[in-house]
Amino acid sequence: MISNQEKDVNEIRIRAKKIYQQGKNAVAQDDISKAILLFKNVIIELEKTPNDPPSVQDCRLMAKVRENLGQAYFITESYSDAIDNYFMAILALEMIYRKTIEDHEQIIALHQHLVNAHLLNNDIETATSCLKQKMLFEKEWRNLQQLTQLSSPSLIALTSRLFSFIKDEHNQSALEQSTSLHTLRRSQ
Repeated sequence: MISNQEKDVNEIRIRAKKIYQQGKNAVAQDDISKAILLFKNVIIELEKTPNDPPSVQDCRLMAKVRENLGQAYFITESYSDAIDNYFMAILALEMIYRKTIEDHEQIIALHQHLVNAHLLNNDIETATSCLKQKMLFEKEWRNLQQLTQLSSPSLIALTSRLFSFIKDEHNQSALEQSTSLHTLRRSQ
């Protein structure tokens, strides 16, 4: 049995998705000012959902809407508004605990949008900082991909070696502390 609250949330999502599609259609027709208004209406609709924290699907939809709104502002050369929306899109995706490949790729693309918007807004310092952040995120993402591509036996072997190394380091450190304590006692 679906509760009234769940029913309301589903209706909000359906309305938001319809408005979002209208916004995308407006962009396709080069009616950017209409698209901006429609995308803002989607955000208003999504903010009506009582979920705290928001659901994964709401986070993804919000990120898409914010990215599209940012792109619309970018086209109109309103770079600071574009920057705000790109940043909010990244935050929406960062709220997702288990990100998909598409989520990670969208975050990387959003970082690039931020770099471009800051450059066109004549803020070289912040653009450089955003580029560094993008590169760091890409590096972490590549490392994560490599780790997940390891087969189970390989992952177990790697974990085992890591724990052996930590154990050896701990034993070596304990031995050094013991030796230095013994030397200190003898010198007294």
